[in-house]
Amino acid sequence: ANGAELQNPQELTDFNFQNDDNVFTAQEVEEMFSQSDKLTLRNGNEPKSVALVHCVGRKDLGYCSKICCNYLQKIAHYINEQSNNIEITEFYKHLCLPNKEDQEYHQKITDKVNFVRITDISLCGTELNLTKINGENSTLKPDMVILATGIIPAKDNPKFAKMLKVDLDERGFFNEAHLKKDPISTNTDGVFIAGTTKGPAGISESILQAQACAGKILTQLI
Repeated sequence: ANGAELQNPQELTDFNFQNDDNVFTAQEVEEMFSQSDKLTLRNGNEPKSVALVHCVGRKDLGYCSKICCNYLQKIAHYINEQSNNIEITEFYKHLCLPNKEDQEYHQKITDKVNFVRITDISLCGTELNLTKINGENSTLKPDMVILATGIIPAKDNPKFAKMLKVDLDERGFFNEAHLKKDPISTNTDGVFIAGTTKGPAGISESILQAQACAGKILTQLI
């Protein structure tokens, strides 16, 4: 369970901003709420408008990170609980809501959040240039921009793969023995994988995989 990392949005050509701009990753916003229970701009003031951007870097990665849509909706809910005066807009290409409760949660916030489907988006400072699904081009400059960045393999994966003689897939995550029949085992007997070390995964999925690993280990010890 070596985990994974989040892509750095400043390495993406379509997202140009400086550290002093009011542009944050979703992880930074979660930490902000955890520490102060309040969303603020870098000058300490409350934003009047917030844009949440889905699928940042997905085109470069070539895969969906699975959890981004849900945690951006959770952040939108936190912002709305903070103040009804903050205008919240989510820009997305596709919504990934894999669990039945996800759709119910989505319906609860649709009256409070503007959802805008897009085909393309770029960022310069806090200015967003986007193309909507109907082909209309638009430019917006909200007070704050929150980016949902993709999950990428941990930098230490190659080192552990060599040490444990475990195969990596083409993206750099640990490869399972069989996607369906044995998704927690590897090509090395006694080495098991769980969570984001094998690819994008949420908390509940990671816990289930960890429990399955523990069960596998127990059966080998008995």
